[in-house]
Amino acid sequence: MAAPNTRNQHFWRDAALPFVELRRVADGHAVCYERHSHDTFSIGTVNAGFSTYWNRGKTHETQAGSVVILNPEDVHGCNPVPGADWCYDMLFVDPDWLLDVQIESDADAAGKFAMFSDTLSHNPRIYGGLLDLADTLVDADIDILGKETALVSFFGDLHVKLSQRGVLDAGIGAITDWKMNMVGDYIRTHYAETISLDELAGLVGYSRSYLVRAFKKTFGMTPYAYLINCRVQRARHALRRGQRIVDVALETGFADQAHFQRIFKRLMAATPRQYARAQAA
Repeated sequence: MAAPNTRNQHFWRDAALPFVELRRVADGHAVCYERHSHDTFSIGTVNAGFSTYWNRGKTHETQAGSVVILNPEDVHGCNPVPGADWCYDMLFVDPDWLLDVQIESDADAAGKFAMFSDTLSHNPRIYGGLLDLADTLVDADIDILGKETALVSFFGDLHVKLSQRGVLDAGIGAITDWKMNMVGDYIRTHYAETISLDELAGLVGYSRSYLVRAFKKTFGMTPYAYLINCRVQRARHALRRGQRIVDVALETGFADQAHFQRIFKRLMAATPRQYARAQAA
């Protein structure tokens, strides 16, 4: 995979708005990801070109005007169509902040984060609203009040625009196997430690082979891939806090900095240094 070009992609963040991050990619023909998930709610626009988008077991082709929607921990993949251009914006929003907005607009699920059933939308109002929101966030002439107002305004009625209130139905991707949910919680808690397959299987009383099949069916990836993804997500937060790359690598369970850099790039399509050096617009 070609190295991501920092001139063609930009991470926006602001310490005054720690619950949101924007990734803006002007030329994504070489920006390729392995399947992964985020601990944030993620929503983005395809602004030009084409890409393939896999989420909840289905593959879609996106193009200009498409909006991709990812609940926290949705395993997904999104990559450019060979030979085609690809330009996109992606917002990553802390689910706790978004839950507060949902509660304020009576869109929560009995006090819990309301998952969205949609994975893809072509609603021009949502698409246009997201473009405007991204432009607002990177506009240096708009102060924090203006940016926060735009965020609350957009996300305050997103559930109405998507005609979605409440949690996912079991048949469309919700994690319903409580034993696998237990295993996922265990991995997220002990992500920096050495975890064995025997340990995970014993946790729920399954054989190792059955555990791997059940976990992959539930989460869309193997327990090992889920562990690596958790480490990368924790590393992303540490890099945002300004921690040194070498320290982050060791604290999140990677063998060394070189190993960490290889894995981070595969899942984030950017090196740890590129991500850490991103500055607010």
